[in-house]
Amino acid sequence: MSTAQTDSILVKTSGGYSIYSNFFWSRTTDVRYSSDYVWTGECADGFAQGTGILQFVLKSPSELFGTTKINASVSSHRGRIFGFVKSNFENTSVEASFSGAPRKPKFHTGLDWFFVDGERVARLSGLGLDGSDSLLANAADVMPTRTVRQLKSEERISLGLTPGNNISLLKVSCDVVQRLLPDCGGTGGRDDTEIYVFLNKSVWTPCPQPLNLSSCTEAAIKQSSSLVSEIEQFIKTSMSRIIETQREMQAVLAGLNASKAQAKIEVDNTNARFDASLNAVSVGELFALADEYKSKADLVRARTALRKLISRFPEHRLAKLSADMLIDLQGK
Repeated sequence: MSTAQTDSILVKTSGGYSIYSNFFWSRTTDVRYSSDYVWTGECADGFAQGTGILQFVLKSPSELFGTTKINASVSSHRGRIFGFVKSNFENTSVEASFSGAPRKPKFHTGLDWFFVDGERVARLSGLGLDGSDSLLANAADVMPTRTVRQLKSEERISLGLTPGNNISLLKVSCDVVQRLLPDCGGTGGRDDTEIYVFLNKSVWTPCPQPLNLSSCTEAAIKQSSSLVSEIEQFIKTSMSRIIETQREMQAVLAGLNASKAQAKIEVDNTNARFDASLNAVSVGELFALADEYKSKADLVRARTALRKLISRFPEHRLAKLSADMLIDLQGK
């Protein structure tokens, strides 16, 4: 089975960097409803590079979900996300209406993902599949065989390899699923009654005791075991590529750091030469230079010239004027 998605989209962050984004099953979702991308990491040749936080906003076309802020901790090589990704979804301002009854649902949840060469190939959550802390460990250590053993009240299953091969355990209100489960999973619950259901290949299946999360444990193991094994095997076979990409990313970052260090040396040398040159000019020339650099918006050199004037000619009448100018420039 081919699991890699080919619908990544190239987006621009607020800093002008480019990164391929593909966090959802639908390319249309990413294109139409995601916006306000921010990247906190490094940049190389116009692309997000290294590790950092990718922040963006998901604006759902449905009032049911409204606007969600997403923060994802990612590794990026030339704008392409790879390896394990931890994301945080937060929505605290949704105004929705269920069966005419206004409600204000709030949710705060996280999802783990797995990317290869900028393409999202797995969605993981609540199954002990997170290996981000051991990204460069041996594949067998990163992804030991395991499945659902216990479900806690704050956890939910959400995993998949393709749109047609995924499963989720959700807590939903009866009014949301009333057309698919008219009797609310056999509970006869009212619109605002919340039950636990599995969503598997577009089929909604209530837990054995829909009102009781603990009853889902055995069903979760049964529902997810084959998909968990498939995801684990896929990630294991992909680890060599992830490690290779990690090394390539680090090599680019090393080059960036070397270039920055060299640039700093050159700037320091230039500044030192400029500072030395100010020792050979008169007080009037220093004041004129400061005024000239100020008019050119080169405030660093303007301030340097003013400080030099004050230190060399503290008793001169222009020293007081220079001090006043320096104070004025400090806030700019």
